[in-house]
Amino acid sequence: MTDYNLKPGMATNGASLIELKPQLSLEKTKLMFQQAYQTAEAFRANIPQLERLSAAAAAWNIAASRQDELEVARKENVDSLAFAKKVSNFAFAAFPNEIISRLNELQFTNLKLVTLSNEANQFLGKDWNPLELHPVEIRASHHPPGHERHVSRLVFVQDSDGEYKEFAMLETRTGQLPIGTKAQANMVGGETFTANATIQLPGIEPVEITIRELSKFSYAGQTFNSEPVTLEIGTVPVPEQSVKIKIDGKTVS
Repeated sequence: MTDYNLKPGMATNGASLIELKPQLSLEKTKLMFQQAYQTAEAFRANIPQLERLSAAAAAWNIAASRQDELEVARKENVDSLAFAKKVSNFAFAAFPNEIISRLNELQFTNLKLVTLSNEANQFLGKDWNPLELHPVEIRASHHPPGHERHVSRLVFVQDSDGEYKEFAMLETRTGQLPIGTKAQANMVGGETFTANATIQLPGIEPVEITIRELSKFSYAGQTFNSEPVTLEIGTVPVPEQSVKIKIDGKTVS
């Protein structure tokens, strides 16, 4: 169905029936899963104890999709089959203990936060001391559809009164810590990714727009303080920023 983009209800003329196969019974399905787990266990048994953690990491790297590879393939219109989304079931089946052991310590210690300029930020304009630790909690977004922070994980920070207040949203590609996670964190300034602009033209109501991915272009790192500027929209060619180095048409970096 995937290879030929078949959809339910499609009809065709002149097709040839090649083969009919019966549906797998529940017993056969259970047997196939049992054989798959036996294969994973046999693979694990052949690896020395001291090398299993490294082998688990290697298996995960092969079995799990990398989001950056998928996005580059999409931008370059590469055949989707070349970067098919993978399922990491094998890594869990072969190395359950090794994976569980990594949960004893927090794996994501540097997280990226975005939408800092959103009106929902109850610490808007606050200057953070990068050496000071603050109690934080990850919560599910309560914002309605259409809001910039809808369907996201939000970081709430405890203020001086002991109350947790909404701060920022976790960037979609950063470590997605579970809802309810509490930790001590220090806030360190990073790159500027977005800017909000108000376009004012004579005789027209002001229009609010969001300018994204600033870090990829000429004003990376610059902070705007509501000063008036002249914008050109649609007249400047946008350079291709997704690929830095290619060899024979294939991405290297």
